[in-house]
Amino acid sequence: MLAAVLKAAPGRGVTVAACRRYSQAVGSGALQERLRVFERLWEQRGGSEQGGRPLKVSLGGGASLEGSAGVTRPLDLVQHARAGKGRVLVARVNGQLWDLRRPLEEDCELQLLDFDTAEGREALWRSSAVLLGGVLEAQWA
Repeated sequence: MLAAVLKAAPGRGVTVAACRRYSQAVGSGALQERLRVFERLWEQRGGSEQGGRPLKVSLGGGASLEGSAGVTRPLDLVQHARAGKGRVLVARVNGQLWDLRRPLEEDCELQLLDFDTAEGREALWRSSAVLLGGVLEAQWA
């Protein structure tokens, strides 16, 4: 079921509508509540996926890339920065850990972290635990 939802938005990540369809299909009360909270926060932020002002992303070593606030994600920049040097699991944006699919909000310094870093390992383990918890909740809730 989740695979069908994810295929509904190829290359764009998961949309609000796709999450709504998935939560209705699963029928979990906890999942419904999470979706209500997400939609409320989405509306508070303006509810738009449209881009904002231009931003500059510093990659270290003097390299930098241009992007758009609210649109450009660390995942979009991985191909430029890593060029096959490993699998990136999480980003550090201005010193804070940042999901690869979360859009950048302002000019920033970006570091890409893989499994060789403590933060990368923790991100993978936490994501795996959350995924397993979601599957168990959907099965037995």
